[in-house]
Amino acid sequence: MVPDSYVPSLPMISIGSVDGKIKSVDVVPCPTEPCHLVHGTNVSLTVEFDSAVDTHRAITKIHGIILGLPVPFPFSHDDACKYHNVPCPIQQGSSYTYSNVLEVLSAYPKMSLVFICSI
Repeated sequence: MVPDSYVPSLPMISIGSVDGKIKSVDVVPCPTEPCHLVHGTNVSLTVEFDSAVDTHRAITKIHGIILGLPVPFPFSHDDACKYHNVPCPIQQGSSYTYSNVLEVLSAYPKMSLVFICSI
């Protein structure tokens, strides 16, 4: 079942990673593009990716671009293997699915952002 508030696979722009390739990004709720996130709610993020390297760990970093500068998005569990369903060790040529639930805190300013997610 697909929720009503879902746009399949948001458009992505590669920033030139040599360690892997993102295949899809899904954000729920996101009924239309661009996604309008509501303060005081949670957002589910799912990223499907292929690894181009063997590694024993995967660290998540999420940044919002504000006035042209990357500003880290605060979250406490950046270990993708331990907290976000990525089985480690990661093997070159294999596909993986990262999932996370992010809080849209009421304290965040209301503004339009481009987000950069790296795993």
